[in-house]
Amino acid sequence: MKRIFYLFSLLLVSTFTSAQDMWTPAYKSAFKESLTMNYSKSDSILENQSEVIASTEYYIKSINYLIKLFLTETNKSNSTTDSLSYYYNKIDDSDIDTPWNKYYNIEILMMQSLLNAKLGNNIKSAYDTYKAVKKTKSFLEDYPNFHPTYALYGLQLCTFSKIPNNLKGLSSLLGLNGDYDNGIKQIEKSIEKCNTDEFDFLRDKEKFFHIFASKEFGEVDSIRISDEINDYDENPILIYYQAYLMSGDSEIEGAIQFLLDSENKWKHRLNYLNYFLGKLLTYEIDDRAPLYINKFIDNSATSLYKKAAYLNLGYLALINNNVEEYERYKALILKENEGEILTPSDKASISKAKNLTNPTLIKSDLLFSAGKYDEALNTISSKDRNELCKDIFDNIFYYYRLASIYKKLEKDDLAILNFKRCISFKTQTEFHYQPNSYVLLGEIYIKQKDFDKAEEALEKCLDIKDFPYSYSIHNRAKFLLESIDD
Repeated sequence: MKRIFYLFSLLLVSTFTSAQDMWTPAYKSAFKESLTMNYSKSDSILENQSEVIASTEYYIKSINYLIKLFLTETNKSNSTTDSLSYYYNKIDDSDIDTPWNKYYNIEILMMQSLLNAKLGNNIKSAYDTYKAVKKTKSFLEDYPNFHPTYALYGLQLCTFSKIPNNLKGLSSLLGLNGDYDNGIKQIEKSIEKCNTDEFDFLRDKEKFFHIFASKEFGEVDSIRISDEINDYDENPILIYYQAYLMSGDSEIEGAIQFLLDSENKWKHRLNYLNYFLGKLLTYEIDDRAPLYINKFIDNSATSLYKKAAYLNLGYLALINNNVEEYERYKALILKENEGEILTPSDKASISKAKNLTNPTLIKSDLLFSAGKYDEALNTISSKDRNELCKDIFDNIFYYYRLASIYKKLEKDDLAILNFKRCISFKTQTEFHYQPNSYVLLGEIYIKQKDFDKAEEALEKCLDIKDFPYSYSIHNRAKFLLESIDD
């Protein structure tokens, strides 16, 4: 018993001693500047340290590296001394053995996993995740009172709670078990325990973990950054996520106004916000949309989201009857560039540029995206279907959009009728409309408690492979199937 007590006391002392030794006020300040994307200020603080704590400095630089690469579309550095693996190895080789060093490397592994997933390196991403989880479990056994790690552990549990049924056996074998409710409790535990001067600089990051996990993995209807984090509108990443949450709840106009009010605070730091604001303005068919989309295109260092940006500009041109301008944007969308990485939005834009050219159908699509369902219905119903639809794609899109509008207006019988018409055509995997029709049918049937029909529709969605947004649509289908089983 004395040995256990001694060990517990040693861990407790080492935890708080390391917090004091590893995070000076200057390092806390550099960390804060990194999270708010003030890279130059963060770098300046790091360069002018009289007392250098190498591993903490490497951790902060790894955050700078990830945010620059992941969110600002900055080209990847060729330098081996500016990479996540470099920072991981430098921390791993450190002579100082503290809980913080282990914590840093767990988070860097999670950063690597996220980055590899974005770049399509799924095997590397899975391996980084496996190593992060294994290290986290070992860490919590060795340092049960090092509270920040519980937030990372909670995020892992929430993420793995969404693993599809057909992969749960493998994930369990690897120790990657998910538990959403427990994950949220772990994050909340970390936030509560970090409410001290020692760990206060981590609190807002952990609150963001809580909001993100609740929304992305918990099927939470409505949640806002502004409800939990003070001064959130000083941080470009939090500005984006607040606007994203608002737009997802059909508060498009509110999201646009919030972004316009915040523009001077994120300018030059998060170029993606120019694209996001331009996209929302496109939904509103607003003349200001090209201004922000072109800002994004001009300031972007990579090809990510550029085809999606050109599609928005092309659609605005078509609606204004400028066919020549649309054709120019279409050529840019369809142009193939060697080594180009395409997001799901870019891939979908290629399909739409090839096939969706009717201004009335496009306008109804934009109005639907803006949450203006009555206007969208009036637009798509203003002309006879035979006049609007010239080929199979037009017909598939026409019925899909009409059905989606009826579903939003809670006219379920008309929605079912038109979803069935959409899927009656030969399946086209170049688009996501037919697979998603099965999912939306499943939602309606579940609402009507017709579980046999719901299960049949959802299984048919899962039978269709390799279409745009297949990952998220399949995950939704699997989640609904699990809800039927429950």
